[in-house]
Amino acid sequence: MPYSPEQLEKHQAAMTRGDEVPVTLRMHEGQTSEGTIRIQRLSPEERGKRARKWLITFLVLAPVTVVCPPHFPWPILMTLIAIGGYFLRRGRHELVLGGEAKCPKCGAFQVLEGGNAEFPMAHFCTECGERSLVAPAQEVAAVSAKSA
Repeated sequence: MPYSPEQLEKHQAAMTRGDEVPVTLRMHEGQTSEGTIRIQRLSPEERGKRARKWLITFLVLAPVTVVCPPHFPWPILMTLIAIGGYFLRRGRHELVLGGEAKCPKCGAFQVLEGGNAEFPMAHFCTECGERSLVAPAQEVAAVSAKSA
């Protein structure tokens, strides 16, 4: 089994939160399999809290970075990262907490990683190493209907 007990424990904890969404894993060759992911929908208050945390963290670190050579650009760069990250985090409405599925090629159990809810997401099988794209089931059905 390619997953450690710690990874599986973290995965099980993530699979208890958020909303369950059915997904389809599709390989380039056309093979598909079904799975589920958990999505956390963020309220405007939660988005604001996450964005402010990012902004404050980087603005606090900005003056400290002046000791790293070259001294001048680091505080400016940290301030720009703080502002850019604030707006990026403020705009996120959903987060993928994690998921599980079977590899379309070899059928092995797969733990899908969490991250930004930007679909399709790439996933590499831990057994055969093949790449598949993860997309919500309704998006895959819409694409299939357009191509027919």
